[in-house]
Amino acid sequence: MLPTNDKERKALPILTFLTRYFPDAILAMVRVSVAGNIQHNPELAPADIKWAREKSTDQMNTAFRHMWDHATGTKLDSDGQYHLAKAAWRLLAELQLTIECDQTAARLSGISEKISEALGLAPAGYDAQGTMVTLEAARAEAKRILHGSVDPASAAAVVDDEPLRVCQCGYTVCKLCQFP
Repeated sequence: MLPTNDKERKALPILTFLTRYFPDAILAMVRVSVAGNIQHNPELAPADIKWAREKSTDQMNTAFRHMWDHATGTKLDSDGQYHLAKAAWRLLAELQLTIECDQTAARLSGISEKISEALGLAPAGYDAQGTMVTLEAARAEAKRILHGSVDPASAAAVVDDEPLRVCQCGYTVCKLCQFP
């Protein structure tokens, strides 16, 4: 995400990076995206690119296979795209997923504190009576709160139930189904 602070935003010359450092490589990756869109999203216009995350899950092995093909002398894949452009696309996909997972983990960390408070757990994982609460019990209670066994208004006070993507699977889950 772009920072909101003007000074920090100006310190990120995105357009300059994209157009002056690697313009041909960036264009090759855009071509890979369009070709992938035609293959994986035939219902869309070719230029209406959409990352079909559920169909594209093994970033590192796929990137390596494209690097292997390039390193062994095959510059272009059977569809005419550069193997290295496909490898770069896969590496960027892995980087994006890694950043998203880190952001999700940071959000879940704050959420888990809210849940502990809402469940009456002390920071060490004990309830108000001093009984130790297992992680599984805390998860079950959090899911019970968020999935309808409790008044939705109180669940919203714990955490909004906005869906978000987590990890490489690409499936949408509520924030607590993957509660750490």
